[in-house]
Amino acid sequence: MIQHPFTNTTARIKLLINSSPTMASSSSSSSSLSLVRLIETCRVSPPEGSVAPTAVPLTFFDVIWLYLPPVERLFFYPFPHPTSHFLSSFLPSLKSSLSLSLRSFFPLAALLRPSPDASDRFELFFSDATSPGVRFTVAECSDAQNAAGLFDHLADGRPREVSLLRQLVPSLAPPDCTDSPPPPRPPPVFAVQVTVFPSRGLVVGTAVHHAVCDGSSIMRFMRCWSASAAAGAPAPAAAAVVVVDRTLVPDPHDVYSTFYEGVSEMRGSDGHGAATAADRVFASFTLRKRHVQALKDAVSARAAASAFHCSTVVVTFAFAFVGYVRAKRAAAGEAAHMGFAADFRSRMRPPLPAEYFGNCVGPCFADVDAADLGGDDGLVVAAEAIGRAIGGLGKSLESARDWLRGFKSRAAGLILTVAGSPKFGVYGVDFGWGRPAKVEVVSVANTGAVAVAESRDEEGGVEVGLGLPRNEMDVFQNYYFDTLKCLDDHPQL
Repeated sequence: MIQHPFTNTTARIKLLINSSPTMASSSSSSSSLSLVRLIETCRVSPPEGSVAPTAVPLTFFDVIWLYLPPVERLFFYPFPHPTSHFLSSFLPSLKSSLSLSLRSFFPLAALLRPSPDASDRFELFFSDATSPGVRFTVAECSDAQNAAGLFDHLADGRPREVSLLRQLVPSLAPPDCTDSPPPPRPPPVFAVQVTVFPSRGLVVGTAVHHAVCDGSSIMRFMRCWSASAAAGAPAPAAAAVVVVDRTLVPDPHDVYSTFYEGVSEMRGSDGHGAATAADRVFASFTLRKRHVQALKDAVSARAAASAFHCSTVVVTFAFAFVGYVRAKRAAAGEAAHMGFAADFRSRMRPPLPAEYFGNCVGPCFADVDAADLGGDDGLVVAAEAIGRAIGGLGKSLESARDWLRGFKSRAAGLILTVAGSPKFGVYGVDFGWGRPAKVEVVSVANTGAVAVAESRDEEGGVEVGLGLPRNEMDVFQNYYFDTLKCLDDHPQL
């Protein structure tokens, strides 16, 4: 097995931490390190009076996410300035542009509540008086002396402690209720945390309740907000066209009630993310354009005669699926499943506009015997299963009532889900500091998913990120490097 420089990646950062008097005093290990110091927390809402009181009912696409954990992203940016410069020169425009962007994207500042008309119906209600707004937190690295090394470590694709990354993520948990009166506002559905690593970089962390919107919607908001911040003025009108009309999503068979009954079983979860194992690490892996093309060529040459469209998505998902199953050392005969989201905007009749803000994705499943992914043809087997699943999706919603049943029927096997897409354009989020150095979906470390995005470095490449216990990450890393070496040495595989 090839040995690679990722194997002992934490040695450098542990040495850095333990050499710091400030950090070493609180802990001898990076997993319990207190990384950040809070500067301020505030609430950002649309300008008062700019949005009329509005109720946006959840559709069946939305309610399926009601009790699931939020989606959490980290955007890492080089920022060679002290914290004081950020606070005086950038923070005011960051807040004001957020407020202005929320005029169009007001569901992100709304209150998620049961509908007054029915106990099993939920809605996003916005009003100046009652809505929680966006929780906005500013923090900085608690050890300025070592901030550069810490930022470089955390912005690197190599394995990093999930416990450190999570300190850069804002919380959607209810606020502390000890401060009363007045009574605390209800928890937000969207939160932002900006953490400054003085004279090195900063991290914009976001957390969004998935019942509010899907990945393409939240990324459209992020591009709108960042463009407004970079310009120092409201985003262009064309970029702020947002459609929230839920009557565009018909539900003649009351799929909502079926979904609500199913997801109500998850009500015991706090919905803010599960505890993370102390030894869990997060890493991301890049497939360059030439590797993606080599995978396509190899799979197409060896796949069964029943053709399917061997796309970038198919081979990327297949690559991640095989690596994950091998890292988990699935037993012979164990079923393995990959679940990923399909965008239904264009599949609705009539189609929904691209500007629709909310959830409009449905699940797609690829099912295989885990043992079949362990052999030389593992990638081909996975790609065929994924390609067939996508090809059989169709353009109707006739099977929507069975979506939850599909998840539950696969719960006994090994299942990997997908967050993100190479089409989201996460590296286009520029607040005026340049493109991100790294973007990670850290919530997948808790949810048993893999994050997929476009490559930062070249068009046509992709990035895959996931969180695993250290021993399993070692297996995935070796699989990644062995696969790339094989593709480089033998492009025809």
